Amino acid sequence: MKLSESELAAEWLSYFKRGDDLIARDLLDNFKVVSTSNFRSWISTALQKLGTRATPLALYTEREFPRGQRFFPNLAPGAAMRSVGRSGPKLVEPTRGSSHVGSEGIVAQLLTELARREPKSFLLTPGPDRLRPKKTRPAIHRIAIVTDLIGSGARMNRILDALWKTETFRSWQSHSKSRIQIHVVAYASTIVGAKAVKTHRLKPHLHFKELAPTISDMFHRVTLLHVERVCKFYNPLQGHPSIGPLGYEGTGTLIAFGHGCPNTTPPIFWAGKGGRPALFPNRSAVDFDALFHVNDGIVFADRLAALGQPTLSDPELLSHFDDEASQALLVLSAMARGLRGVSKISVRTGLGVVVAQNLLDVFQRIGWIDSEGAITESGLIELKSARQSIRLRSPLPEDRISVYFPTSLRG
Repeated sequence: MKLSESELAAEWLSYFKRGDDLIARDLLDNFKVVSTSNFRSWISTALQKLGTRATPLALYTEREFPRGQRFFPNLAPGAAMRSVGRSGPKLVEPTRGSSHVGSEGIVAQLLTELARREPKSFLLTPGPDRLRPKKTRPAIHRIAIVTDLIGSGARMNRILDALWKTETFRSWQSHSKSRIQIHVVAYASTIVGAKAVKTHRLKPHLHFKELAPTISDMFHRVTLLHVERVCKFYNPLQGHPSIGPLGYEGTGTLIAFGHGCPNTTPPIFWAGKGGRPALFPNRSAVDFDALFHVNDGIVFADRLAALGQPTLSDPELLSHFDDEASQALLVLSAMARGLRGVSKISVRTGLGVVVAQNLLDVFQRIGWIDSEGAITESGLIELKSARQSIRLRSPLPEDRISVYFPTSLRG
């Protein structure tokens, strides 16, 4: 089932004018949907690869930091500006003016479970005193800041700025023996957000599973203008200081998690107005979590059709290919449409960055793409061969008229 075909989406779509409802439906069907269980599983696995008994990892959640604030604000008396304290920033900070907790709540719960289960591999939001070496243990040289999504990258960069603002942290970074390695771990990131975080002065190591699609990634020029018009016309937050018709800082992400829908998505999805309900009320996606377990075959078929391969998108034909072959077909189809670069290919195919990059490496090695990342004649031939490899049999007619039965043989 597509998200737009669910009962939950039917009422929401009914509030759009004729024609606009088709655009809203298209937006909804381009959402990346992530169940809570898949999110927790990937984050847990990623952190366990980083944190071990030999290389313990300090865990922090992404949360709001006012500009100019230190990551470790408590200072020892005197003029040395030395940060002190056993505890670091709070794992969870309620939304300003509200008792509600954002997506960091589920991240905080997951980090707490990891630290309880493996206390020698993970330290939960430790302060500077716990990062420094002691007689009983060495210093901690690795930290991870964990979140579900990097949208514009602004929020994560404010946290990194807070680290840089901390004099003690800068002192540690100036010496090779005390330097701390920073890891940013997110389930998904936009192309823009990943670039913003990677280019921060602290040069953190960025780990994420999938590229989050954005409106500008998924729609071409003419369609993009119609999409932006609909988002603006139905925007329930007219005049908001930081959230425009395409979401926070105009990011326009098309992603929702079982634990919530980020504010970087257009407000038409999560903010109601008048009698028109929100699809994700107050950014809650609890009612949709069960629907996020979609059939992979249907997803592959839809994406192949969107990439101009209607023949390959036939579910019966696609069922003859295993997962690796289906992924290869998606990448070849994207490249045949002129897409280049692992980021654009990943976001348009829905494949993870690592999977897409591995396929591109293989394709270049066997000559299906050239050194510039463009599909070659050999690659186009392989794509054509895939379309012709299995010819679907026509069903037998049910009437005798359509079939010729010889009654005699002529010499």
